[in-house]
This record gives sequence, structure tokens and C-alpha cells, in this order.
Amino acid sequence: MVDQSLNQMSSPKQVNLEAKHFSKIRFISFQVKFTVLSALLVFVSLSIVGALSYLRILSSNIEPLVGKRLDYSARGIALTVPGEKYQKIITTYLKSPKNIEALPEFKQIQQFLLNSQRQNELTADVQTFIKDPLNPAEMIALVTSNEESGIKHLPLDPWIARVLKEGLPVFTPIYLQDGGMWISGFAPIETEKGDITGVIKVNYEASQEVSAAKKGLLNILATAGAAGFALTLIMGFFLGRTLSRPVKDLSSAAKEVMKGNLNPSLVVTSNDEIGTLASIFKNMIAEIRNSRESLEDYSKNLETKVKDRTSELKEANQKTEAMLDSLGQGFFLFQADGKCLPIHSKACLQLLEGSPEGKNLGEYLRADLKGGIYDWVNALFLEPLPFESIAPLGINYYPHSEGLIVELSYRPIRDDEGKVKLAIVIATDRTAEIQAQETAEIEKSRSRRILLIMENKDQFLSFIRELNQIIGELEILNQQQSPLLVAELTRGLHTIKGGAALFQFQSLRELAHRQEAEVSQIAQNMQLTPPHRLVLSSIIDSVRKEFSQALLELQPILGDTLHTGVKSYSLLEPVLTGLLKTARESGISRDLVESWEKDLLHEPLIEGFKHFNEVVLQAANKLGKRIQPIVFEG
Repeated sequence: MVDQSLNQMSSPKQVNLEAKHFSKIRFISFQVKFTVLSALLVFVSLSIVGALSYLRILSSNIEPLVGKRLDYSARGIALTVPGEKYQKIITTYLKSPKNIEALPEFKQIQQFLLNSQRQNELTADVQTFIKDPLNPAEMIALVTSNEESGIKHLPLDPWIARVLKEGLPVFTPIYLQDGGMWISGFAPIETEKGDITGVIKVNYEASQEVSAAKKGLLNILATAGAAGFALTLIMGFFLGRTLSRPVKDLSSAAKEVMKGNLNPSLVVTSNDEIGTLASIFKNMIAEIRNSRESLEDYSKNLETKVKDRTSELKEANQKTEAMLDSLGQGFFLFQADGKCLPIHSKACLQLLEGSPEGKNLGEYLRADLKGGIYDWVNALFLEPLPFESIAPLGINYYPHSEGLIVELSYRPIRDDEGKVKLAIVIATDRTAEIQAQETAEIEKSRSRRILLIMENKDQFLSFIRELNQIIGELEILNQQQSPLLVAELTRGLHTIKGGAALFQFQSLRELAHRQEAEVSQIAQNMQLTPPHRLVLSSIIDSVRKEFSQALLELQPILGDTLHTGVKSYSLLEPVLTGLLKTARESGISRDLVESWEKDLLHEPLIEGFKHFNEVVLQAANKLGKRIQPIVFEG
């Protein structure tokens, strides 16, 4: 009997029945979860609706009703308070605060406030306030219906400030204080002339009204909640049953795929979210099936594809090398230890005078190893600062043996984590570009110098005269072996340097600056020796030669006056002076003769200062300042 029972329990039919029973239990469990979740959503929705309704009742029903009542009470009390007597209380308080409570008017108004509180059935004190005249941020509770309250200084209430400013009664929204719900009303106290002397404040506890509104709302919500909960349970049961069937089919199809069957039976019966999920699942299975077929095909043809890919990479490398060589720039790579890789462009052989293969970076770029080149390389790869900020601190130019100006720049190659894996060095020949810039700058400077001289010709001729005079005096002192030679040469070089800077003779200015330093060293010796005098003589001679060379460029423009520094019209000065003297002696009008003299012999004073405009602009440019040009008037 026992064996027969065991056989029946272990039969395939019994196992199948148990599996179906378990599946049915899971199906019911899903329906229950869905129904409970729907009920919870309804409960939360009702809670939110209840809270919003509660706030709406407070703001639209209770506040206006209670507020209007307080508004009427505050107005009535404020209208019956004699404003002149209240004003007298204020005046007495400001003069002598200690005697305020002894005033008959104070006691009269206090008694009146107490009677008004009882008549209006107010549970809180009725108060009067004034604004503190000594502190605008405070108010004074002056007279109160409660004799024990006393006079108090409090922070200025914004509602009281509003009544004092607008002269109109107001009431507050419901607020929470001392565990109760309150509303306050305010009204101005006025004299017979209409002047506002103070503010009446009345308070009302609205807790009973709020509790009654809350209780009624809860009854409505409880009824609606019970009906909604029952309806939700019914709808949830049927919706859960409808939703669980396609989920069950989708789960069965997923199990078939897990067993290796990529062609499960799955029918999409709806266009909702579950139907969309089933469609996506079918597409995913199709993609897996296609991927498996492609993988099998790929494994069969892998060797052929590797050969094709290798050929493509070789061709791409050849194209890349050809492109790099055609750019005319040197490219090579180096590692974090400073070793150069054998990959480089053909231009490296000329610009960097050799191949980088097998060399360290410092050796290849002829860098000073004591200058911390490998510390710089280490910083490039570790990046304590960004690569672009550290790169310019390294080797920026290659010292080419043939004088080429080869500029070096650096670019990072990063790995998948964003760290610097290799660094690219780019060598560019800037020789022609820099030489062109220098030539253009020289021509630009020459044009500015000629324009400056033409605008200040007279001052330039004065500079020539002064420079000829300085050189002549220095040569005389040198021939006489005068002990004043060093001091006069120092002064003369300083003057020459200033004039050369003014008229932009750059080479003459630099020569005078260098020689000024040499003379300063000689001046430290107590006594001039023959070698010293030979050096000083050489300095004077070099200044004269440089000055003569500078004047050769200006010969076509200024003519022979360059050698003498004499204005062309200065040669006629004696003749003109004689003619003017004859004119005076012959009886010609004195004013007419003076006008001739002014036009022929005199020069406007402004001509002697115009060149200072250029001096000021040059100084401002060197200092990095902005300045308006000098304006000469008169």
C-alpha cells in the first residue's frame, strides 16, 4: 500500500500537476501584489488631496471669516480710543517714562481696552503700540488691557509698520503660536484731525474653528477613501490578471533561451508596455542568433581576414610615413624613461642632424644634462600640472650646428585611462620666418625713425650738433691725456644713448650702453694706465664710426646739414639782420619791421617742445601704460 502511494507521488503526471499548481500560486501572488500596490497609491493620493483641501479651507473659509471679525473689532476699538489723550500719553512717556502709569489718561484708556476685550469676547490682551522715535527698528507696547503687562520695547512688527504707513486696518493669516492657531487684527488710532498716533492690536485664537474644519474634512476623506479602496481592490484584481498572463509567457520564453533554444514560441498580443517589452525581447533573441552565425562564419575565415587586415595596416603606415615626410617637419616619439623610439620622419635627419633611434632625449637634442632634463620628462608623464603647461618649460629650440632656428613643440599620446603613454616631439624650421620678421622689424623701425626725424628735423639737427661737439671734445681730451676724460666720456655716452633712443638709432643706443658699462669699470681704477687710455680711445672711435654709418642712411633725406647740424636758413641770418636794421633806419613803420623780424628770424616756441611728445609716448609704451598725446596750445 505504501509502495503504491510512493509510486503515485513520484509519477510524471503528479509532478506536472504540482508544477502547474506552483505556477498558479505565483500567478495569484502577482495579482495580490498589484492590488496592494494600487491600494497604496490610492491612499497616498487621498492623503495629498486631504492636505491640500485642509490648506484651502484654512485660507478660503476660516481666515476670511475670523479675520473680518477681528477687523471689525480692531476698527471699533480704535475709533473709540480718544486720539488726543493717547497723544498726551506718548508725549509724557517720551519726557518721563517713570510717571506714565500715574496719568489719568493712561488708566482711562487701559480700562477702556479691558472693557473692549470683554465685550468682544477676546481671550488675549488688547494692546496699543507706537514706533520708537529713537530706534526705528523697534516699537513700544504702551497701553495694554492687562495691568501687569507693563511697557515693553519690542522689534518692530511689519504689520504695525504697514498700518502706520498706509493708515488702513489689516489682519494676518492664521499662524501657529504657543501650541494654538491665532489670527491678529490691527487698526490705526487717529486724532480728530486724522493724524495717526498709534496702532491697536487684537488677537484671536482660532483653534476651535480649525479643529472643526479638520474633523469635517477627515469624515469626507474617510468615506471617499473606503469607497476608493474597495474599487481599487476590484480593479487591481482584474488588471493584475490581465497583466500577469503576457508576463508569464515572456518568462517562459526567457527560460527557453537560457536552455539554448534561440527560437522560442513567443506571440506579441498587445501594444502596451508589456507588448513592447516582448517585441524587444524577440529582437534581442534574433540579434543573438545572427551574432552567433556571424561568429561561426568569422572563425571559419579568420586567417584570410588577418592577412587582409595586415595588408591594410601596412599600406596605412606607408601613407602615414609619406604624409609626415611631405610636411617638412621632424617627428619622433620618446617614452617616460627618456628613450627615443625608432619611429621618426625623414626631416629629422636634417633638422635634428641624425636619427633618434637608440638615443636618449637629452643626448639627441643636445640638452644640458645638468639642467634637469629628465626631471622635466618625468613631470611630463606624471602631470602634476597639465601636459600643455609643463611642455614649454623644457627644450624649446634645437642648437643646430649650421645656425638653423629649429623650434620644438610637444604633444601627448594618452592611453584609455587618459594618462600620458608617449610624447611626440615636433621639430619645425623657423629660420626663414624669423629672419623675415627681423627684416620687417628693421624696415619698420627705419620708417618710424625717418618719419620721426622729418617731424622733428630741427631737434634732430641740434642732436647732431651736440653729438659732433661731444665727440670733438672727447678726442681733444684724449689727445691731452686729461684726467677729466673718464667723467666726460661717461656723461657724453649717456647723452648719446638718450638721443639715440629718442630718434630710434637702436644700434647706436646699444653701443653707447655697452661702452658706458666698460667706462664704468675703468672709472673704478684710481689711475689711468696706457691700456686703459687705449680702450677709451677705441670707444670714442667706435662711437664716431657708428654715428657716421647711421647718418649715411639719412643722407638722401636731410642732405649736407647732417654733417654740420646747421639749419639751411641759419646761413642767411647775418644778411637778414642787416636788412632789418636798414629798414628801421629808413623810417619804415616799427610794427611792420618787428613783424618781419618775427617771421624771418624767430621760431615758434612750440617747435622746441614738439619732440617731447614722442619721448613721452615711447616711455609709456615701454612701461606698458596708456597715455594721451601732449597737446600744445598758444
